[in-house]
Amino acid sequence: MSQAVQADASQDVADHIEKKVALPLFEAALLRLGLAGTNGEVTALFNGRATWNQVRDWRRGRNRVPQWAWDYLGVLLDQHIAASASVRASIRKPPNVAQGRGSHGNLNRWRAKEKAAPKDGP
Repeated sequence: MSQAVQADASQDVADHIEKKVALPLFEAALLRLGLAGTNGEVTALFNGRATWNQVRDWRRGRNRVPQWAWDYLGVLLDQHIAASASVRASIRKPPNVAQGRGSHGNLNRWRAKEKAAPKDGP
């Protein structure tokens, strides 16, 4: 085998491995954003910068995902994480929390009254 063929073959293997690593990462980013669905949803995510056919080829591993798409996904993931953190912070100190034991105290009082009340009937 000539050196040119060997060099070309080794590059094919590197490309194949790179695509196999990038594809699950791309899908994981889409899943994290809640977009594991159709190629149309992913196309809408990119606001027209990518066509449906390009997204399909990225997801099938036919073409590499361009750097601008990775950067955009990174920005969206950062926004998603920040929004999740703010929701989590507000859950830690909710504004309207019922004081006391909750409604089960009312149910216990009602049951006590029912037991104490005389029974009418046979």
